[in-house]
Amino acid sequence: MMTSYLVKKQVNGINYFSPQDISPEEYELCWSAKLPCAFELEDNIQLRDPNRGIKGGFRKGKRE
Repeated sequence: MMTSYLVKKQVNGINYFSPQDISPEEYELCWSAKLPCAFELEDNIQLRDPNRGIKGGFRKGKRE
């Protein structure tokens, strides 16, 4: 089984995995990552219901 090189990131209390580029010719995808996985999350994304985690969904908050 192939694996991806992943980096753990956090935005507004949301922990997620992001693929790490290996070189300009090669890039990784989320296909083998635990969810949630994204290339980048906007800095104003928030959990809709923090008690439910990602199951509760997301919303855009106000930018500071």
